[in-house]
Amino acid sequence: MNVRELIEAELAKQGVSGYKLEWYYDPDWGYVYIVEVGLNARRALEEAIKDLEISCYNKVASASYFAVRMLAEEILRQLGEHIPRRDDKLANAIKNKGLRWEATAMVILYAFRKKADYEAGVTREEAELAVKLSMEVHKLLERYLEEIRGRRG
Repeated sequence: MNVRELIEAELAKQGVSGYKLEWYYDPDWGYVYIVEVGLNARRALEEAIKDLEISCYNKVASASYFAVRMLAEEILRQLGEHIPRRDDKLANAIKNKGLRWEATAMVILYAFRKKADYEAGVTREEAELAVKLSMEVHKLLERYLEEIRGRRG
């Protein structure tokens, strides 16, 4: 069994369906496997809102960021472009599409996520701002994505 088959077998064993498995070769790391499982951008945003209601502020910061990141990745995917792994490069790729405000908001959301994951954590006010930013950027990126799909279709 190769690595891809092992990953697929483990996903099946865990009862995971609706996943996406990609891989590529990196000269420094060897083969890199990326598994995307079931969570979409809208669901991540909904989770952020629920976490805010129950005062899980660090989870709010993370979910708010990933709700936007997923849409940014989908935009690049729809355009047939490379999806950067690094967060700053992803924000730059979005900025290069003329989405300057959205890219700036991504950088702010990423800063909240880093604070939640690696520092003392985010405050209620920061979590509220993260959700507000994420909701606004989410709408704008969805609209942009619809425009892309409309041009193709």
